[in-house]
Parts: sequence; structure tokens; C-alpha cells
Amino acid sequence: MIRTDAHGARHMRTTAGHVGVVDAPRMAAVRLARSDALAACAVCLVVNDTAGVGLPAQVHILSTTDPTSSLLASHDAGSPDWARVLVASPLRGTWAAHEAQLIATEIADGAERAGRLRISSSPSPPPGLSLSTRHASELHDIAALTEAAGLPLLSSPAQRELTHTPLLHLRGLPDTTQATASPQGIVIHAGTRLENLEPNGTHTVEIGYRRIALLQMGVLQGTGRELEFVRDHLFEDPSSAAALIRGRPTNGWASWLDRAGRALRELI
Repeated sequence: MIRTDAHGARHMRTTAGHVGVVDAPRMAAVRLARSDALAACAVCLVVNDTAGVGLPAQVHILSTTDPTSSLLASHDAGSPDWARVLVASPLRGTWAAHEAQLIATEIADGAERAGRLRISSSPSPPPGLSLSTRHASELHDIAALTEAAGLPLLSSPAQRELTHTPLLHLRGLPDTTQATASPQGIVIHAGTRLENLEPNGTHTVEIGYRRIALLQMGVLQGTGRELEFVRDHLFEDPSSAAALIRGRPTNGWASWLDRAGRALRELI
């Protein structure tokens, strides 16, 4: 459900977090980004007119309690001094500042590589398209962006539900991998060990960056070729999780198996 408030900001509430999309003056975005009176943290992405999402240097942390309404009371939407800003915050609990920064940086890195968010430069919508439909399309693009980064930050729960949640392992790795499927994605269990990155693979650099981010977040531990999960971690996409572990692109729906050898796609 998308709600538009009195200042024109669109809001969506998902099981992963609260999402807000606003058109704000660039100076206001800078002021928000520089605010360090943080009790709870959020991720803020400034969307450029031509490049989609800003690079990590343009990704900022801001307070979820900042009084943004005074900065959004009136504006000229056609002014080049205005930019679109995405703000996301957790529904339960808070992110520590370093956690929010890592999430924001990884989202921006994924956005730069995938190039999947092009709001301002998208083709003009068909005449007569309702505002709610237009806004829903924009938020869908943003959700797709975070999925490209392998994060469940803005994802709605899966429509299909598991009748049970069996333990899973990757094909050929029954002793070193363990996971549990859920409607929100797949949870990789602590103790799961990672394989070496594929040399010179087309996605080797991207998978390597994601491993580094999880190391910095404390989800992975180890050095060099000895990496393993030290706490459970949720992935929205089974294939992203499988690729991270195997070190190369992998079809998770076919590769995650239960003890009877049935693939994940057969269990849902």
C-alpha cells in the first residue's frame, strides 16, 4: 500500500522496512545528510537525473526523526535544483551507524553495476496513467535495485509460502553448507563455509565485493580462502546466496536441496 502525505512524499511499509520517496531540493538533501544528531539511522540515496543512483560518496546516513517536512513544504518540481531522495529505515529496532553505512554503500555499488534504477530518465508514462500507478512503478524499480544488491531491505514477502522449512544444503556440499528456506528468502546458517572465487569469472569482482561487505558487517569471518558464516544471515534471493557461497553464478532454485535431494523449486 502506497500512501502520499501532504508534502507529496510517497511511503510504503513492507515487512523489511519503511520506504519513503520524496522530491527535495539538493541543498536540503545535503543538510539532511550532514545531520549527525542520530538516535536511529536510515539509509538515504540521492537519485540523480541522468545516472540513476549516486555513487557511495553520495550515499548518506540521516536521522529517521529529522523534521524534513519543513524542507518539503513547497517546491518547484521542474527545477533542476531538485532531486529525488529515497529514505529507508527498519521497522523493528535500529541499525547502528556502521551497519547503515555498509548497507547503503553496497546498495549503491550494486546500483552502479546493475544500472537498474532509472527513474528520472525513464520514458514518459502513458497519458491518463494514475499517480498511484506511476508511484507504484517507481517504488517497484527501487525494490528491484536492492534485490540486485542481494539485500532484502525493501522486499515484500514472497507470495508463495512453504508448507515446511526443511534444512537445505548446496548440491555437492552437504557437509559445509546449511540453510533454511522461508517466505522472506533463505537463511544461511552459521558454520557454512565459502568456496574459492571463480578465477576471472564475469561476476568475480561483484561477488568479492559482497563478501567484503559481509566481512565488515561481522557476518563472515576468516581470511583468504578460509571464509565462513559466523551468524545466520537472510538473503532475499536463493541464487544470490548460492553464488556468494560458490564464488560463481549459481541457480539457487535448482542447487539448494533438502536431505531427500529435492530442489528448492520443488518445495515451494
